[in-house]
Amino acid sequence: HGNHHFIMRNTRINGNKTVGSTSMITIQSDRFSVANILIDHCSFVNNGRITGSGSSLTLNMGYGQFCHANHEINNCLFSGNSAGIGSLTPEQVYVKTSITNCTFYRNGRYIFNNSWHLPFLTTDTIYNKMTISNCIIEEPVSNQLYMFYDNDPLENFILDEFRLNNCMVSLKYPPVGTSQSWAISNFFGVNPQFRDTLNGDLRLQSCSPAIGAGANQYTAMAGIVSDLDGVPRILFKNVDLGAYESEDSCGISNTELPDYERLEKLHISPNPSPDGQVQINLPSVDLQTGLIRVFDLLGKERFCTRFSKEQIDLSSLPQGTYLICLQAKNAVYIGKWVRY
Repeated sequence: HGNHHFIMRNTRINGNKTVGSTSMITIQSDRFSVANILIDHCSFVNNGRITGSGSSLTLNMGYGQFCHANHEINNCLFSGNSAGIGSLTPEQVYVKTSITNCTFYRNGRYIFNNSWHLPFLTTDTIYNKMTISNCIIEEPVSNQLYMFYDNDPLENFILDEFRLNNCMVSLKYPPVGTSQSWAISNFFGVNPQFRDTLNGDLRLQSCSPAIGAGANQYTAMAGIVSDLDGVPRILFKNVDLGAYESEDSCGISNTELPDYERLEKLHISPNPSPDGQVQINLPSVDLQTGLIRVFDLLGKERFCTRFSKEQIDLSSLPQGTYLICLQAKNAVYIGKWVRY
């Protein structure tokens, strides 16, 4: 019971084995709890079962009834595991999973498992949703039934609990029954052109179609400012797909391009803040060109003003989590802020 926060950053989980179908990492909360889970800049490589066939999830998050949970999995690598990520819940929960700028390669059949304990039930206030953005999903062993798996007993395969945004997927076509937006905003059947899969190098070749194919807003909303190697994100006009940012695009050096699309971390205090008064300390920013914009977690702009002083009054905003963006002359500074 109560509130739970779990953060894993800059961690390698490589070459581990589990018995039977037990998950490699299981995060579980009891009934009526509130959980916030962040997995950031981590690699999960060659983890699986000791013996037998079948799948053992690399990362499994499960909850009791009436739980509220928010999962964020950012800038991570999943490669050579026996399965991928699962969010397994009873019938009355409020769970959101966001997976942003991750690379998935040869992780068996079950890549994304978003399942309910029957009966399957979804309303505006009871849900188990998974949103996958700016990811590379190169999974030749999987198919449309297992790659995006839920246990909806309806015969119509609609995958209504999944959202896929600007991803490169090894499936030749969108899964049957998905909305038209899946085909419009994603890349199906396109080879991402990794550098050296035999030796586990899943960085992008210089002319990879995944370079610059992402949508900057998803990377910004996740607060991602560097890739898995620590290289700054958005070296060119648009962010790359997957966990790695290329420093070279078909011979075009990033030094030849303007710097205004570069993402930097914004330092905000106090954070969280009880009264909405925010202090920002960026002495190098040109105050004549700085623009402050505040977005909620749905991407809706809630505040906008010129950055003329370090103290900003956001007391008009209700309690919640926000993304604060400072657009300056040579960079975009981004940070998450919580008002409670």
